[in-house]
Amino acid sequence: MTKFERTDNNSRHIGKITISTPHGDVQVSTPLLYPVVNLMTGTTANGGGVWGYVCDVLLQSLSSSHPYWSSLYSNTPFITEALHFLDYNVRPQSLEARWLSQPLRHRYASETRSNHRTSARGPVSHTSAMFVDSGGFRLLRLPSLVLHEYGLLLEGHEAEGVFSLQQRYGADIIASLDYPFLPTISPGEAQDRADRSLFNAIEAMRLARSVSSTGFNPFVYAACHGLTPEMMSQTVTSLFGQSLELGYDVRRLGVAVGSLVPLRSSKKLEALVALVHAAVEAIPRDVHNFAVSPVHTFGLSGDLVPILVYLGVDSFDSSTFLQQAQIRRYWHPSKRKYVHLRDLSDHKGVLGSLCSCPVCENLLPNDIIASLVSGEEPTLSHDGSHEYKSSWYAKLALHNLYHEQVQVASVRSAVGQSALSEFLIDHAGHQHRIRLALMTSARLRNDWKLISALERLSSRSYHKLPLLPASPLEPAPAPTITYRYTPSSFNICDPDLVERPDLSDLLAQYEPGAQFELALILPCSSVKPYGNSVSQRTTLRTLSAAVGADVMARIHKITLSGLYGPVPVEFETEEEVLRYDFLLSTVDKAQIAENARRVATYLNRWTRQGRYRRGAVAYVPFRAYRDAASRAQALAPGLVITPSVNVRSTSRDEDQLAELIEAVRQCFGDVKGDIVTGADVPAPYKSMVQAAFDTNASPGPRID
Repeated sequence: MTKFERTDNNSRHIGKITISTPHGDVQVSTPLLYPVVNLMTGTTANGGGVWGYVCDVLLQSLSSSHPYWSSLYSNTPFITEALHFLDYNVRPQSLEARWLSQPLRHRYASETRSNHRTSARGPVSHTSAMFVDSGGFRLLRLPSLVLHEYGLLLEGHEAEGVFSLQQRYGADIIASLDYPFLPTISPGEAQDRADRSLFNAIEAMRLARSVSSTGFNPFVYAACHGLTPEMMSQTVTSLFGQSLELGYDVRRLGVAVGSLVPLRSSKKLEALVALVHAAVEAIPRDVHNFAVSPVHTFGLSGDLVPILVYLGVDSFDSSTFLQQAQIRRYWHPSKRKYVHLRDLSDHKGVLGSLCSCPVCENLLPNDIIASLVSGEEPTLSHDGSHEYKSSWYAKLALHNLYHEQVQVASVRSAVGQSALSEFLIDHAGHQHRIRLALMTSARLRNDWKLISALERLSSRSYHKLPLLPASPLEPAPAPTITYRYTPSSFNICDPDLVERPDLSDLLAQYEPGAQFELALILPCSSVKPYGNSVSQRTTLRTLSAAVGADVMARIHKITLSGLYGPVPVEFETEEEVLRYDFLLSTVDKAQIAENARRVATYLNRWTRQGRYRRGAVAYVPFRAYRDAASRAQALAPGLVITPSVNVRSTSRDEDQLAELIEAVRQCFGDVKGDIVTGADVPAPYKSMVQAAFDTNASPGPRID
C-alpha cells in the first residue's frame, strides 16, 4: 500500500514512504536528498554528454568497470523533471517513439544501452524511487508556455496532461503541476497562482485515485505556494480540507513547498524559513503530534538542510552539484564552500588528501584542470586512459554530490542520536547568515533552549544576532512585478496595438536621436531597469573602456526583451517595462519569431530614415535571444551578431566581450579624435553611461 509513516515515535524527523508497484513495494527513508537527474538528453538512453556518465553511477549501471561505487551513490532515489526533454530538442515524434513507448528506467535497463566512445556503459539496475516533478518552475517566467504539439498544457487539461506524462515515465512519486512566483509579485496575482496550483493538486489526487486499479499508485506531493506565511498556511489548510472532502487517504499525500529558490538567491533566508514553518505547521497532526504528511522543499539543499530538517522538512532536491561542476567549481571539504578548479592548481598530490570521496581518491588536480580547458577531443588521464571532457565534468559533479549526500547523512545520524540541536549549533558557527536563519527558525518554534545557545554563540562572534524577530513577520514588500503584461503591452514597431493609450501615443511619436550611428542590442534582464543589471553594466563598462566615451555617445542601447522585442533605452522606466517578468525559451518558437520580426522592422525602418548609419550589433550570448537575433538578421542583413559561435557553460565572458569590442571597433574604424561632447548626449543615454561607471550602484542578482 502506498503511504507515508513516521517510523520513530520519539522523533518527528524520521519517516518512510512506501510505494506499491506491480513489481513490489519501493521504499525510501527520510530525511532524504533527491539529486536531480536528466534522462531524456538525446535520442537514446546512452545519455547526452555529462548525463550519460552521471546516470551510469546514480542509476547503478551493470558495467563492471565503474570506479565510483559508494553507498551514497548506489541505487539512490532521484528526481527528474517531467518537461526536461525541452532542453534537449526532443521533438514530439521522438518523445513518443523513443521515450514513451515504455517507462524511462526500462529504456535505461535495455541491453542495447552502450557508449559508442567506450565500453564502460551498460544497462542499469535502478530499483529505488523515481520522483517526477511537474516542471512547473518553467511557468515562473513563461506563464503562457505553449506545448500543444506535445499534447501538454492544453487549456482545461493542464494537470491531466502532466499526470499522464508522469504515469508513462513510470514515476513512483509525483508532484502536482504548479505555478511558482517571485517574491516581488503583486499579492493578488500570487493568490491566483497559489489557487491554481492548489486546484491542480486536487486534480492530481483525483487522477491518482482513478488509475490505482491499473497498478499505478504513486505517492502524490501537492505543490503549495504562498507569498506570506499566512497565505502558505491557508493554502496547506485548504489542501487537507479538500482532500478530506474528496476522501483521499492523507497517508498517500505530501506537501511540496515551492517558490523558495528566489528567496534563497536573494539571501532572504528569514522569509524562507517563515514560509516553510507555516507550511509544516498547517499539516494535521497524528497521536504523537507529528505531521501526518511529509514535506518536500523544491530546489533547496546544501547548508540549509539542517535547518530545514529542524523545521520539519523530510526531503529536498538538488541540481547544484552539476550546475557548479559545469562552471568548474569544486566543493572544498575543509573550506566548506565551492572553489574554482584554478584555485587547486597549486595543490600537490592527489585530491584524496583533501577529500575522502571515491572520485578524488586517485585524482590529480592538474589532470582535471587540464582536461576541462582542452578541446573536445579525448584527453589522457593520470592512469593512461583516454577520457572525454564530459567524463571529467561528471567526476566533478559526483564529487560535489558526494558532499551534499554527506551533509544529509550527518543530519540523519544526528537525528537518530537525538543530537540535532548540538549538530545545529555546530553548523551555525560557520556562517552568520545560517545562524540568523536558524535563530529565526528557533523563535518561530519557541525553542528557548536553542535560542539561548545561539545567543551565547553570537556573543563570541563578530556578528551579533538581532534580539527580536526580523523580516519574516513583517508585511511583504510592495509589489514590483506582474504577469498580466502581454507582447501587446509594449510594441515599438506597432504602437497602435499597444493597450495603454498614452504609451501608444508616445511610441507613435518616437524616433531615435540623430546622433546615434550604431544600434547596440543587448539581452534583457530580470533586474529592472535593464541598465542596473550586472550583465548590462559589465558589458557597457568593458565596451566603453575599450572604445572610449566619444564612440559610446554615438551608440544607442536597445534591449531585446523576450516579451516585447526591441526596447530603446529611453523606455526602460515605463511601467510595462519595469514590472513585467518573462524569460524567452528556445521552445517558444512563435515568440522568437515575433521578436525577430520586431527587431528587423525597427532596424529597417530607422536605417531607411538615416539612423544607425554604421549598422547594428547584437551581443546575445544566450541561446533563445540569439535565435531571435539570427532570424532578425535574415530580414535585416546589416545586423552583426556576437559572439560568433554558440556559447557553452564553460565559455569565458572576456572572450565573448572581446568579439563585441572588435565588432564595434570595425563599425567605427574611421573615427578619430573627439566627435561628440558630453553635452550632446541625451539625458536617458547619459544616465545609462553614468550607471555603467557607477561602481557604487547596486547591480542586483545576476539571474539574467
